[in-house]
Amino acid sequence: MQRVRAEAARYVATPFLITVDPGGTPHCSLVVIQWSGDQLIVPAPQRWSEYPCATQEKPNPVRSVSVLYPPASPGGYALVIDGTAASVGRTLTVSLTGAVLHRRHGATDTFSAAGCGEDCIQLLRPADR
Repeated sequence: MQRVRAEAARYVATPFLITVDPGGTPHCSLVVIQWSGDQLIVPAPQRWSEYPCATQEKPNPVRSVSVLYPPASPGGYALVIDGTAASVGRTLTVSLTGAVLHRRHGATDTFSAAGCGEDCIQLLRPADR
């Protein structure tokens, strides 16, 4: 987890929060990230509370989300953090499930085989949590 936090701190670009509504429509929002222990705290997307997933028994359903830090330069690595988000008011608490530094295959002359067919560096796997 420390490695993910250290990599995130190196990025100067504002990250994107990527969500998918229950109908399958993706949505990207620029967000400001805060850390609370091993979790990310981010503002909830504007329509998050409109998603018809909440029930009386489970008023704040957990949903899968991703946070994407774009590469700082052409050919650089993007940081992709996956997690599950639960809402508290207009804030999401994201528990990390995975993280990877990712760039297009062929961006450089080197290739680190991570099994994804691209040039990836695995930072956090589900078993590492």
